[in-house]
Amino acid sequence: MLLAVATIVGVAIGFRASNLSGAAGGDGTTAVRDDIRRGGAIIDAARKVYAEDAPLAFQMAEVELRADQDRSTAADATDPLTRQLLRFDAHAQAGLAAALRDTSSWITDPRTAPDLDGADLVDRFEEIRASNPEATQIDVASSQESAEDDRRKSTLLIGALIPVALAVLFGSLAEFDERRRARLVTAGWAAIAVGLVLAVLIEVVV
Repeated sequence: MLLAVATIVGVAIGFRASNLSGAAGGDGTTAVRDDIRRGGAIIDAARKVYAEDAPLAFQMAEVELRADQDRSTAADATDPLTRQLLRFDAHAQAGLAAALRDTSSWITDPRTAPDLDGADLVDRFEEIRASNPEATQIDVASSQESAEDDRRKSTLLIGALIPVALAVLFGSLAEFDERRRARLVTAGWAAIAVGLVLAVLIEVVV
């Protein structure tokens, strides 16, 4: 009877420890996958800002400044032909700025491009990140903590198997030692009780 109960308890605790270990591995894999996904979203946002939006904004600012300079120079020009050429160039630059604006998902008015600075790029970066909250707001720490908790609990449950293993030992010895059988059986039941109490405490407290 003692050996049968000890075996059942040991199998139950071992099965629970194995499940927790597997869950810890799954949570750890999820944490790594989520961290990669979040990092990829950050890289994509940075690429969008600094490889696409910022160069296009710089081109618009350059074109807009050149158009303004042409208009200002044309206003001061005394030669009619020069004034006409400058105005024509300013018009062409304005058309180019409008064409660039149509390819931009950020700047809607080319006249604002020359006033952009680093803070605006940071705001744009955060705007792009906010547009993909599923990837940028992943709680990686939660998965990591869950994996660590399951791993720690699994290790402790394996430790709780020690008293159960002693119960098996006591039960085996009792089979061959009639003189001390009563004490060995009592010690075996006590060891099982200790193992069960430890397992319950680990599940409840840890």
